[in-house]
Amino acid sequence: MKNNNYFKLEQKFETITGLKNILTIAQWDCSTYMPDGASQNKNKELATLSSLISSLESSPEVGSLIHEISLDSNDLDAWQLSNLNLIRKKHEYSQVIDLSLQKKYVEAAGQCEFIWRECRPNNDFKKLAPYL
Repeated sequence: MKNNNYFKLEQKFETITGLKNILTIAQWDCSTYMPDGASQNKNKELATLSSLISSLESSPEVGSLIHEISLDSNDLDAWQLSNLNLIRKKHEYSQVIDLSLQKKYVEAAGQCEFIWRECRPNNDFKKLAPYL
């Protein structure tokens, strides 16, 4: 196996996967240990990290690597070809929605969750309705 572009792409997605794991842990932390009043800042931080991950997945460099590897994929084994196809799908999917819109969505969804937590104990879901 001598496809250096494949290894570059694999390293990029290793970083992306690590960042996604960190995001998942941070979301869990917010869902379980968030102190009152901290939600707005944490929500923006989570949206920023999510946006960073999306920008890495949708980067032109990733697209170029996928294209170059596809042109010379004869030395990839079956697992690597499957991995390349999965990465291609993730890259294509990441470009469907504009990054700024993705960030706004993550912020809105986070805000909705925090409002829901306030409304749930009192069954005051009329307060939640505008955020849905």
